[in-house]
Amino acid sequence: MFADHARKRSPGTSDGSSAASVRSARMSKSDLERSFENYAKMLGLGGWVYDKPFHPTRQWRFDYQFEGKVAVEIDGGNHMAKWSKKLNRCVVVGRHTKDADYEKINAAIEEGWIILRYTGSMLKSNPVGCIEQIKRVLEMRRGSA
Repeated sequence: MFADHARKRSPGTSDGSSAASVRSARMSKSDLERSFENYAKMLGLGGWVYDKPFHPTRQWRFDYQFEGKVAVEIDGGNHMAKWSKKLNRCVVVGRHTKDADYEKINAAIEEGWIILRYTGSMLKSNPVGCIEQIKRVLEMRRGSA
């Protein structure tokens, strides 16, 4: 099943080939991303590009990009909170901040992207529903092209 933990990235596409535009410094995919891909493949969803920059001047990336400017973001490890004994409060860990995420999403919408976001708990409780929603949005986008 899906497991939440820090995202580790590797360059590549849905078929496992390397993508030249993806930085070589990325590490491997998270368990959550691998599980998402397994469910997607089982349910006939393919054709994505993994972790590729989408913006003309920034190095912003989507977890998964599909044809027709449809993107999927899986929120998990980079959006986790952790209790800090030193600060005696909960702190966000990872490389993302809420403001940076909003800036990225807003810029993507300006560029014509449709962004679907899923949390680990959404994918754990209803992976089929999440994949089916992506398929419907892709079909809708194809119909309007």
